Amino acid sequence: VEEDDSATVTSTPNFISCDQYIVYSPSFVVPAFYFNVWDQQGVQLTLVQLLQSGMFRFDPSAKFDKTTFGLSEPGSAFPLLSQGDHPVLGIRCWYFHPCESSAAVNELVGEVTSPDASEGDRLRCWMKMWFLVLGSVVNL
Repeated sequence: VEEDDSATVTSTPNFISCDQYIVYSPSFVVPAFYFNVWDQQGVQLTLVQLLQSGMFRFDPSAKFDKTTFGLSEPGSAFPLLSQGDHPVLGIRCWYFHPCESSAAVNELVGEVTSPDASEGDRLRCWMKMWFLVLGSVVNL
């Protein structure tokens, strides 16, 4: 009998640690969500392990284009999830690409704010809606 060790290579650790950061993206003029996830030995999770970790609210078996450093919807110009350097700390992190954030959040803000709302109220609402959109993808 020959044992297959491939299941143990991609298994999700029992314990993970996660650091989460919200950083303003001057390129896209919106906040961006950066994070790092480690196993119990302090090793950063691979994309496969990350998708199996229960951190996300979407189906990891869905039809995504996957590489070792990113996850994209088929035909998309930008990755949904990618790895890159944190813009302030300079450390390697996972992040959700912020390119579509503004359109999604602005649509929600338009539905829940009155046209005569103050700029401060609109900005507070915008941040609440951004967290709502983020929370629909990530188990915060």
